Amino acid sequence: MKEFNIIGLCYPGGCFMVDTSDKIEKILDLIYKKKYFVINRPGQYGKTTTMTLLELRLLKSDEFLEKDLRLLFIMFLKPILNGYGFCFKEVQTGAEKRLDIVIVFKNEKFIVELKLWKGDEAHRAGLAQLKSYMKAESVKEGYMLIINKNKNKDFKDWEDEGVFCVMM
Repeated sequence: MKEFNIIGLCYPGGCFMVDTSDKIEKILDLIYKKKYFVINRPGQYGKTTTMTLLELRLLKSDEFLEKDLRLLFIMFLKPILNGYGFCFKEVQTGAEKRLDIVIVFKNEKFIVELKLWKGDEAHRAGLAQLKSYMKAESVKEGYMLIINKNKNKDFKDWEDEGVFCVMM
């Protein structure tokens, strides 16, 4: 049975809501053309729901790449940092390598590596890559966000020698 939801996320089929599927298609078109978009509306207009539906569409897409994950993660970070910090994508190191995301928040630096799950061997290589970045940047802790597109998956989090990993 559908219900009225006046705060937070609405679920298609479970809540009375405006159909935003045409907006999702337009936003996806902008994303794939590497363009920006802004959702700027007053409360209860579907901003959270639209962004969640967009995220779900991107994650299910065969075209979803690590660069798309980077974009979604930065969109998630911006309101959190909100003038107290900055995030930079694909920061070049002195060793001619690129860090996925560097966050500077209240005078602390955080290195985040974003990966699509491609198996244990690729995961170990990603961990080694992040640890080398941490050493080069003199950072004691690193973060790895892994998206697993497999249908049968569990949310997992663990620590591996100073690297905090989350798989979802």
